[in-house]
Parts: sequence; structure tokens; C-alpha cells
Amino acid sequence: MIYNIITYEKIYILIIAYLLDILFGEPKNKYHPVVYIGNIISYTQKRIIIFIKNEKIIGFFIVFIVILIILIVSNFIIFFSNRISFFYYWIKIILLSYFLKCTFAIKSMIEPAIYMYHELKNNKPFNNNILNIYVSRNVIGLNNDHIISCIIESISENYVDSLLSPLIYYFLFGNYWLIAIYIFKSISTLDSMIGYKTKEYINIGYFSAKLDDFLNYIPSRLSIFFLFIGSFFLKIKYNKLNLFSGIHTLIGDHKKTPSPNSGWSMSFVSGVLSCKLEKIDEYILGYNFNYPKLDDIIKICSIFFYTTIFTFIFFIFFIYFEINIF
Repeated sequence: MIYNIITYEKIYILIIAYLLDILFGEPKNKYHPVVYIGNIISYTQKRIIIFIKNEKIIGFFIVFIVILIILIVSNFIIFFSNRISFFYYWIKIILLSYFLKCTFAIKSMIEPAIYMYHELKNNKPFNNNILNIYVSRNVIGLNNDHIISCIIESISENYVDSLLSPLIYYFLFGNYWLIAIYIFKSISTLDSMIGYKTKEYINIGYFSAKLDDFLNYIPSRLSIFFLFIGSFFLKIKYNKLNLFSGIHTLIGDHKKTPSPNSGWSMSFVSGVLSCKLEKIDEYILGYNFNYPKLDDIIKICSIFFYTTIFTFIFFIFFIYFEINIF
């Protein structure tokens, strides 16, 4: 009975976290735990580099220290939430929902894309800072084809590490989900900050990049199932969506990206939208297609949104199924 109560809590937390994202989007930086993880990474890197000269060892110790801090803080949050749960049950649920919400992004992934869609449609001066929300590459001088490609690539790739992966770890790690998810977000944040193949970071970021590849390995491949269902629901609205072209492009192009994971969701979306996605001098997905059109921004946002709905329903169902089986 106690197990069932705890597991029902996970359903409540999942639903409330989803509603928090849809209604409010991302919290301000001063209230966002992932921002503090980024601050810890920056501080740790600056201090360790003084004492250690080997860059790969520096990278290892950055990962080790950040994970250690996350373990301590996560356990404190769990301890605190359990202390208040008896008298203030729903405060505990909302608190944990907030921490779960901060590990994924839906609204903040769609809204900037819609904004850029209208800016491009009305031929207004383009703000490169908005595009840098999605990609870290140099966007100065990109034409509209490559700007739209950036948006589509980023949304399809970020479905994995900004939504699906956190939910998978939420489902798998039972009552220790908070620790598991924030270790994942720490590795993901490390990868986004130092996991680059540049002269400055190729050694320092080596360990975090490999860990990120490992943690997203299975989610990136499972993402095709969810994206297929999300695209299927939209096929009635957009007749030109081609699910089987998505599978065909996936099979042919998923290994063309430098990352062993990002090519899966991006190549599938490339085929579904029948558009070429290109990062200049690095890869081309869907080579035989034309570059994406402006309306493809709306399509990828719709695919992403419908896929997220199905993803949440899927995990709610399986958590409920787990309750009634065990």
C-alpha cells in the first residue's frame, strides 16, 4: 500500500510538472537549479585548473565534483520534502514537480521558434541572440535556409536530451529519480559548456562528452518511436508528412553527425518533413531533399508538441501499469 501511494505521487508529480511548463515555461535564472549547476561548473573549472595541468584529469575532476555536489543537494531536497510531507503533502508534491519541470523544456523550445517564424515571414531584421538559444554554432551570415535548418535540427535533437532522457530516468529510478535526473542534467550541462572539439575544450570536455553520449545512447534510439507516433497524429493535418521517408532517411543518414546520438532524431525528422538539414562543413541530412521552407518551422513545432503529449501519456500509463502489476 505504501509503495502504491509513493508511485501515485510520481504520477501527480509528472502531471503537475507538465502543467508548470505549459503554463509558465522556464523559471527566471535565479530560481532555476540548472543555472546553478552551470555556475558550479564554471567555478569548479576555474579553481581546478590552478592545481592540475593535465586537461583530461581536470575534466574528470570537474565531473566528479559536480556530481558529488548534486548528490549532496539532491539528498537534502529528498530529506526536506519527506519531513514536510506528513503535514503539507501537496507542498511536497508541488516542490518535487518544480524540480522535475526544471529538467525538461517544452514551452521554451517552441516559443522562440514561433517568434523567429514571424520575424522571417515579415522580413524583419533577425536577432542572432534568439537563434543562439538553439545552437552554439556561429550564426552570423547564415541565410534563411540554414537558419530554418538550425531551428529544425535543434528542436528534433533537444527532444531527446531536454525531454525524453529526463523522463526515462524519472521512470527507471523509482524513489531516487531526483538524484538520477539531476546527475543526468549535470552531465548534459557539462557537455553543453565544455564538451566541444575545439582546441580549448577537446581534452577538458572529453570525459563529460563521453558520459553524455552514454546517457543519451538508448533514449536517442527510443526517440524514433515517440517521434513516429507524434508525426502520425499530425499526418491528417499535414498530408505531406512522410513517415516512411523518415525511416528511410534515418537508416541512411543517422551516422553522418559527429555525435553518435543526435543523428537519429534529426535524420528521422529530415525525412518526415522531406527537407535537407545542413550544418555547414560538418554534415548534411536528407541530401536529396530541398532546403526546408518557412512553414517547416510550424511543422516541427507541431511534431514536437504532439510528441511531448504522447510521451507524457506513455510514461503516466506505464507508471500506473507498474502500480497495478506490483
